[in-house]
Amino acid sequence: MLPVVGSVLLIVSIGSWPKVLTKSFNNPVAQWLGEISYPLYLWHWPILVLPSVWLGQSLTVFQRILCLFVTVVFAHLTSKYIEQPLRYQKYSTAFVYKALVGVTASSVALGVGINLNSSNIISPKMSQYSFDLNEVTKLPIIYDDGCHANYGEINTTECLYGDKSSNKEIVLFGDSHAAQWFPALDKIATSQGYKLFSFTKASCSAIDLPRPNKGAFKASECRKWQENQIVKIKKIKPDILILTNSEHYQLKASENQKNFYWQQAQRKLYEELKPVSKNVIFLVDTPKPQIDVPACLASGKEEECNQIDRPIKLGSPSYKKIDLTNWFCDSTCPAIKENYIVYRDASHISLAAALAATEILRSELIKIGVITAN
Repeated sequence: MLPVVGSVLLIVSIGSWPKVLTKSFNNPVAQWLGEISYPLYLWHWPILVLPSVWLGQSLTVFQRILCLFVTVVFAHLTSKYIEQPLRYQKYSTAFVYKALVGVTASSVALGVGINLNSSNIISPKMSQYSFDLNEVTKLPIIYDDGCHANYGEINTTECLYGDKSSNKEIVLFGDSHAAQWFPALDKIATSQGYKLFSFTKASCSAIDLPRPNKGAFKASECRKWQENQIVKIKKIKPDILILTNSEHYQLKASENQKNFYWQQAQRKLYEELKPVSKNVIFLVDTPKPQIDVPACLASGKEEECNQIDRPIKLGSPSYKKIDLTNWFCDSTCPAIKENYIVYRDASHISLAAALAATEILRSELIKIGVITAN
């Protein structure tokens, strides 16, 4: 919409353009780009998107520049050998109708054929199992019932899970890397006789980090959300408070200062929440893939799908700590464990992985003395 409005405003104001703007638009390169603008529009999407799907990862800056160059070449050839001849060649009305019918019928047949032959099922060579990508990429229920705050929201609906009749409470607090653990904690809370409150928000950690505004993320909005949830947590006074966050946020600081800011923010939050709960637990972040794991497996390049980094394990002073890295990784951090794919994208563990980790998480909670064995 904005490009269209911008174009209209340029056309309407053409008589009052400053000289520098008039000269730039009269430049032969600008004129040529205008001539190939429509095929440029048609080609840019597949040339930028399909290589990323084929590689199973985001394109580098160099790869994107290369794709843009290829787009311009294809657009020029399309304009010269297809668009311009079609525009200026005189065709009979009968020929035009026949061509339209033929192209439409071919498009419908192609679409039906692709639909009939497409499948969300993948069968990686590294596993004896087949996987439904719809299941692999499924989100925890808190994304569907409004209990996971999104960008633009400064509050989380106070949704209740687990054993709702219990007088014992667990609170889960953090960003989407906290939300990914909801299925496991819901199961544990239900079986151990705890209510579960889930306070999570997209791209907003429980701790107040010095982060720049980026895209839909607004630091002031995140800070307000944090404050609002802390007020709720202080009212609940939970028996168990579990915090976890992504370790991979860009900060307004150099990389070697990152651990300092993390420790400072975590210490500040701990001091604020220590009087509220006797069990304030920090759950170490999960290993991070370098690629979108389901897309990588679907592309057939399975040997590249285990490119997964162990967590940095940034400082968590004073907290009771649970680290499940060794459950996810041995000598490597595999994309597939047993009969499930571990990640639903390039960052979060899958629903199946969270449920599979339930018992190891329960045993760690028992080990640090915050719940008892049933």
